[in-house]
Amino acid sequence: MEKENNESCKMSFDQKEFINFLIEEGCIGFYPEPIKLSSGGESNWYVNLRELQKDFSRLDKYTDFIIKFLKDREIEGLLLGVPEAATLPATEVNRKLGYKSFFYLRKQAKSHGIVPGYPYSLAPLTIKGREVNILEDTLTTGDSAIKTILNAYLGGAKVKSVIVVCYREDRRWGGLFPHEYIEKNLEIPVYTLTRAREVLPLAIEKLKPGKEILEGLREEYKNHEVILTLLKKF
Repeated sequence: MEKENNESCKMSFDQKEFINFLIEEGCIGFYPEPIKLSSGGESNWYVNLRELQKDFSRLDKYTDFIIKFLKDREIEGLLLGVPEAATLPATEVNRKLGYKSFFYLRKQAKSHGIVPGYPYSLAPLTIKGREVNILEDTLTTGDSAIKTILNAYLGGAKVKSVIVVCYREDRRWGGLFPHEYIEKNLEIPVYTLTRAREVLPLAIEKLKPGKEILEGLREEYKNHEVILTLLKKF
């Protein structure tokens, strides 16, 4: 894979700056009444990173943060976004890093995929034989990320790592957190830009949710000792 030199995004990733960016852009917020998540669970707080895809200015800042994170951790290789929320950010990061080729996947299989014999392809290039890093915008149960990993394997790719923008830390697989399941059973490392334990304290300080919301959060994370300890301070 040919790659052109890119001199942008030389500064290090600043997690607090990124979390504040997410809060200011309306990506993090609270609800007095629990909302139903796409994973099926309920929560008093939300993460909506699609807000960062509403215009090129936001997308540009968003993907710069991702690139800084990748460079800090010396993670190399193409990103493959989890359909559909992470497809555009992954494609834009690949473009900024100078990759001349790209590919992305459908959320559901189609009998008329672009690449013959591979029903998830939405791009003209085959992923067979390529090394990729999966980009997930929000990790809750891990279902979407795991499905994308398996679909990448189906297409003949090798998955090097999973990059998570915001990890909710609130669902488990047979006693394991999603990242633990992926690392243990699929033997793929998981890297997180932000986790609930880092996002929630800053968001609470800035947005000042009411007592009923805080009680809801404590109930949601009652089995997560680290986050529960942080929440008890508010």
